[in-house]
Amino acid sequence: MSAPTSKTGLLNNSIQTTPRDSLSIQAKCAIVSQLFRGVGVSTAIGRSDVPDYELYFTYYTEQCNQALHDGGRHISARTHRDIVETSEHFKSGASRGDIIQILMAKLPTHRQTTDGEKLVNGTIDLAARLVLMMDFGEFMSTTASLDLWFSVGLSSPIVSAATGAR
Repeated sequence: MSAPTSKTGLLNNSIQTTPRDSLSIQAKCAIVSQLFRGVGVSTAIGRSDVPDYELYFTYYTEQCNQALHDGGRHISARTHRDIVETSEHFKSGASRGDIIQILMAKLPTHRQTTDGEKLVNGTIDLAARLVLMMDFGEFMSTTASLDLWFSVGLSSPIVSAATGAR
């Protein structure tokens, strides 16, 4: 029998899921409690609360799968932790430029000199979409939508208004 996985350990799982390996209740609880901490959303989530988040996780899964649809050539994020850590930079008020530098430093050297900036911009846009449930960046979704450019941290009026941050 394997040891139980900690709540935050579940964040190390891949963001790409299939119907066969959909997110567990424990993973959903870990994602909500980490992703929305400090942005005015209740993160006291338990098993009985998960059905309330099903629409969100349908969106979350769709966005992650679409971002990785082409072998992951559009984003550097691979795990739920990557998404959570990127969102933490938003909450700290970091600018897009600062977040790009932080994420670039995590890439292998050969990626930093080739397509690294495209990958980290894709990750920033995905994390913003998942926190705000709004379209950001150049990502092509399956539905017609207005793309918004995320250029600063949560001090941006539109981001602050959408998250309730001050």
